[in-house]
Amino acid sequence: MDTRQHGGLRLKKAMVIIVFIAFVSIFSGVADTIYAAKITDSQKIEYLLTDFHVSAQKGNYAYQRERYEHFDCLRGDSYFDLEFNKIASVTFIAKYHNPIKYHRLADVALVSGEKFKLYLNCYSLEGIDSTLGSRVRVHMADTKSIIFLHDGTFKKCPLCNTIFYNTELTYCSFDKEKLVPQHSD
Repeated sequence: MDTRQHGGLRLKKAMVIIVFIAFVSIFSGVADTIYAAKITDSQKIEYLLTDFHVSAQKGNYAYQRERYEHFDCLRGDSYFDLEFNKIASVTFIAKYHNPIKYHRLADVALVSGEKFKLYLNCYSLEGIDSTLGSRVRVHMADTKSIIFLHDGTFKKCPLCNTIFYNTELTYCSFDKEKLVPQHSD
C-alpha cells in the first residue's frame, strides 16, 4: 500500500468517527424541552410565545443571559423552584415592590388544580412571538398574566426527542415528524 492510499484510509476512518460522534451527540443527548405560553402585559398587549423561558442576566454583562424553565419562588421563609410543567397559569396581584426585593406577589394555579399565593422573582420572560416571528423579551415587572398552553401532558418527537409542552402542536417544529402524546409524572 503506498502512502496516498494509507492517508486516504486514515481520512475515511476519521470521517466515520466524526459522523458517529455527531450522530451520538445528537440522538443520545438530553432532549430539549419547549414550552408555549400566552403573556399579557400591563398595557393588555398579548404575546403568544413559543420556546418560552425565563431569562436572567449572567454576571455583570447584560448580553450574557441564563435560560431557566422554572420560576424562583418564595412562600413563607422557603425558596424553591417551580417547574413550568406543573404550572397552568400565573396572575400577578401586586406591582413590583420592595417588601421582598425583586419579587412580585402572584396567584399561581397548578395543572393539578391547586392554587397558591407565591412571590416570584422578577426576571425577563422570553420566547419567539408567533405573530411577529421574532424573539421577544417581556419584563416580569410589566407582566399581568401568564397562561401556559399545556395541561400537564406533553408530546415528544420520536426523531429528535424534543419535548413539547404545547397542546396545540401536532408536528415537530424542527423535523416535521408527528409528535407522540406522553403524560408528565
